[in-house]
Amino acid sequence: MHNNYFFLKKLSNALRQKINGWKIGECFSQNKNELIIGLYSNEEQFYIKADQNPNFSCLSFYDSFSRAKKNSIDLFPQIFNMEVKDVIQYLYERAFCLVLENQLTLLFKLYGNFSNILLYKKNTCIDVFKHHLNDEVKINLSELHRNINITKTAFFQSGADPKQLLSSFDNTVNIYLEKQGFSSLGKMAKWDLVLNTLKNLENPSYYIMNVNDLPKFSLLDNGDFFKKYKDPIIAVTKFYLEHQKKYWLLYEKQKIIKSLSVKIRKTASYIKKAEKKLDELQNFIDYRQTADILMANLHRVRQGNSSVELLDFYNNVSIKIKLNPKFSPQKNAEHYYRKSKNQKIEIKTIQKNVEQKKERIHTTQKLLQQIESIDNLKLLRLFKKEHRIEGENKTKIEHPGFKSFDHLGFKILVGRNARNNEDLTFEIGYKDDLWLHAKDVSGSHVLIKYQAGKNFPKPVIEKAAQLAAYYSKNRNASICPVIYTEKKYVRKLKGALPGVVRLDKENVLFIEPADFS
Repeated sequence: MHNNYFFLKKLSNALRQKINGWKIGECFSQNKNELIIGLYSNEEQFYIKADQNPNFSCLSFYDSFSRAKKNSIDLFPQIFNMEVKDVIQYLYERAFCLVLENQLTLLFKLYGNFSNILLYKKNTCIDVFKHHLNDEVKINLSELHRNINITKTAFFQSGADPKQLLSSFDNTVNIYLEKQGFSSLGKMAKWDLVLNTLKNLENPSYYIMNVNDLPKFSLLDNGDFFKKYKDPIIAVTKFYLEHQKKYWLLYEKQKIIKSLSVKIRKTASYIKKAEKKLDELQNFIDYRQTADILMANLHRVRQGNSSVELLDFYNNVSIKIKLNPKFSPQKNAEHYYRKSKNQKIEIKTIQKNVEQKKERIHTTQKLLQQIESIDNLKLLRLFKKEHRIEGENKTKIEHPGFKSFDHLGFKILVGRNARNNEDLTFEIGYKDDLWLHAKDVSGSHVLIKYQAGKNFPKPVIEKAAQLAAYYSKNRNASICPVIYTEKKYVRKLKGALPGVVRLDKENVLFIEPADFS
């Protein structure tokens, strides 16, 4: 109700008494959809702040205001040093104006999403605050007053509907009427209640109440207010500050809750996939048995074949075993023994990862519960900082020629193709950088840039490994082995294709492929 006619009528009257005879010293904007008008009289100052965001439009008033040194622009230069001659409220309209010297009029049109401030010379619009509202210049000041017939006859003709009688009866008024039992009353009793409500609106107090966790402004006592004022200028300013405090608290809280909820869903999805993979590894695939079967049947395996059907003497069934046609029978068996060794490591790694992910979900759910209970914006931001919630956001940054990321202060570079990989490793790479690549498949070279005197944190290595896995042919795997080593152990092979390297030393990390975006 802070932009309602009945309130603006009281507000404009209070402004008339306050600023008539004052001069406008400055008019500027330092935020989108926000206009500040500074007035002065002798050594006194008074500021009108018009916040005209589409989702919330409200006026507020201050005895002092600190203008930002940057990103501030003067507006409506025609009104500088002009004296306020009068403040006029338009009858039954959500608009009032400051009548200035030199036949200038500054109109405050407070129409919710379509609020605006317009400057007139006589009756012609010469400047507009929000230019995207194209039809604003057509507003005729002389036509803004509305004469409405508020009589018993008009009320009965409207079907005893107060909203039909007077559009200035907003939802706050309707709620008040219903609390007085309006719907159950007869026509005459309804009319008496409307008259009594109009009387209260003409001599109101100003109430701030909570509705759906946000402050609401009212001229009527609906019984659930938490602050009450007599001065309209003070009341609307307190309401604006209270609203902004609660709005930004809810905005930031919902943003954090959404982010953490997404992480919980993604983590739960990972656990589901990992447990399925674990079940397959533990119950359906035994590479050591496959290798044993091949070794026992080397005489039946021929190099060049892509598969062979042999008796599984462990389960007494015939099985089909895939082969690498380029390998000898012994090499194929060695390949499966190596996969068996990796399988044990992978099973152990997946089990460890699943437990860590479950613990992460538990921790995140506890964070969500704590965030829900925070009712102060300052405490919320402190909580975010203490629990490194913002640090979980991965910021993609630009770097010529390579995909470039930043995590926990370390720069991670990712090659885009074979030639680019070679340039990254041997032109950009420093001997103490950490080099990563998806194991046994083609993919991007990844570098974590070294920082003097700092070890590579485990979370940074894991993030870089996720990138190496994601930008490889194992992108869609639930778990991918990634090798990593210091760049000084990476050798370029003479005569080899671009990007092909040899490692003198390596470590293996099993990780879930993931991008930073």
